[in-house]
Amino acid sequence: MNQNEDIRRHNDSVAQRFTKIEAGIDAARSIDNVFKTLFYGIETEFDLPFVWLTLMDEAHTQPLISAVTSSEPLKNRLCLLSPEVFSSLIPDPAGPVLANRDLAPYYRLLPPRCKYFIKSIAVVPFMLDGRLAGSWNNGDSAVERFSPEMETELLAGLGRTLSRKLSQLASSAPATP
Repeated sequence: MNQNEDIRRHNDSVAQRFTKIEAGIDAARSIDNVFKTLFYGIETEFDLPFVWLTLMDEAHTQPLISAVTSSEPLKNRLCLLSPEVFSSLIPDPAGPVLANRDLAPYYRLLPPRCKYFIKSIAVVPFMLDGRLAGSWNNGDSAVERFSPEMETELLAGLGRTLSRKLSQLASSAPATP
């Protein structure tokens, strides 16, 4: 096999793993199960040590906050930020941010009770009903795991799947009288 064939096979394998996670998200029937499926999928499919959630603390994200804080496996993997702070960290909500230098600003995304030893990070913003809601974050102690030069289309696609499913579940939740 030549180098181009090896690269193609590797890329196909990565895409298949993302597709597997997307299928699990699509099958989830509750908001907390969406996040559990996402976290488990990313951790196992990509051997990623640190996966957590940052949500903007505002009225439209309350269904997400409630679901996450009532879930034992998720509640300690959550960071709540004001919309202003979150927007200052994620200037373009349309796409993932990858970084492996000058990480200090991104430490604000970390859950307050968890201190991860990260040297590279992938921050994937997602929406709820067309409005920015937060990000799912991936960290690694390896500096080369994520870098700004890397392609982010598969991460962005998973972020869109996440946004679509969360919006579907939040809008189908029974209304409170």
